[in-house]
Amino acid sequence: MDSTNAESADWTIAVAQSRQEREAVFRFRYECWSAAKGPFPSSAIHGSGVVREVADEGAVLLLASCGDRAVGTARLQAGTIPIELARPLALSEFRGYSRQSCALIDQVLVSRAFYRPAVGDALVRAAGREADRRGARFLFCLESPDQSRYFATLGFRVYLPIVSVPGMGERMPLVRAAHREDEAWLSRHFLNFAGPGDPFSFVARREETAGSPGGGRE
Repeated sequence: MDSTNAESADWTIAVAQSRQEREAVFRFRYECWSAAKGPFPSSAIHGSGVVREVADEGAVLLLASCGDRAVGTARLQAGTIPIELARPLALSEFRGYSRQSCALIDQVLVSRAFYRPAVGDALVRAAGREADRRGARFLFCLESPDQSRYFATLGFRVYLPIVSVPGMGERMPLVRAAHREDEAWLSRHFLNFAGPGDPFSFVARREETAGSPGGGRE
């Protein structure tokens, strides 16, 4: 696995590259769903004990390990955000940027048996560094309203009201800009809807005349 330079005294985070490493991610997801004792996602393959999705093809899978045991994971889709999420994320508002400029983090899971707040933080930050390395200027996520506050502590900002996403329920779109000029563009293009002094929330400005940067969509 390629190291992401994210580690502590008892765990490390790296990019899962080999088939064996990626299968470890899929098995870990299944273990997390099993421990949660909730309904499994439709992508669960019970005979194999894995949760594997079409979106995993071409995605960057991060794996946190303690020795030879998986304790956390996250997925980064850089330049390959699924088309069904384009509307909830309002990607048409970012039409002045190329597809490679937009990345999505999801599937952030940490073992209940090895829960450390720092593991989740490190997974999100490692995904951010990987997105930056791949040239992404915006890192998106779609989280529950409760989880959105957590992601705000890691540099993400809500920029749209709650949306209903098929198969996911109510989600809050969040974005993290990689550069100051992109953060400034967000501030011009989106209006703060949660009240003055709250740096956490944006709402879309839908004017046709809203500015967007050059570059063109590939």
